[in-house]
Amino acid sequence: MTQQVTQQLVDLLAPPASVAKLTQASRLLAKWRTILLENTLVQKDGENVQSGPFKGMVYAGVTATEGSRLPRLIGYYERTLRPVIDEIISRGYPLVIDVGCAEGYYAVGLAMQMPQTRVWARDTNPKAQANCAKLAALNGVADRIKIGSIITHGDFDICSQNKNRLIVGKPLNQRL
Repeated sequence: MTQQVTQQLVDLLAPPASVAKLTQASRLLAKWRTILLENTLVQKDGENVQSGPFKGMVYAGVTATEGSRLPRLIGYYERTLRPVIDEIISRGYPLVIDVGCAEGYYAVGLAMQMPQTRVWARDTNPKAQANCAKLAALNGVADRIKIGSIITHGDFDICSQNKNRLIVGKPLNQRL
């Protein structure tokens, strides 16, 4: 990997110099460094989340849908949401609907921390659905996570039947 990145940098920084090329080179080095740190952590400590509310979650065999796995593995990814996650866990909702579940980090983490909870994990990306299923199986919660694609108005009918539920997800207008 290091040799490949080095060659990409040599090609990228060939004359003529430009701000755009330098920006691309900086991004490439940042990604390389993150992968190097992640690989070092995995080699040293394995692929379990090290701290935070989802400590102990097996986070193996999947890639992070957004960003790197590193913040998730060290338990830092959800740091700013920790009080909210702790409150969610303390309430023990019988149903959590995760709209835009990505690889399932939150869906699986919440299912692990709330053994009586059913989770509906929804994402339109088939790869995300497969990764969520993989994480759910690795962590022994696959029987309580219902993975699907689009959530419809009909799916939300369950909310009128049961007021004690939680819906989480990305705002629809958020762009990546």
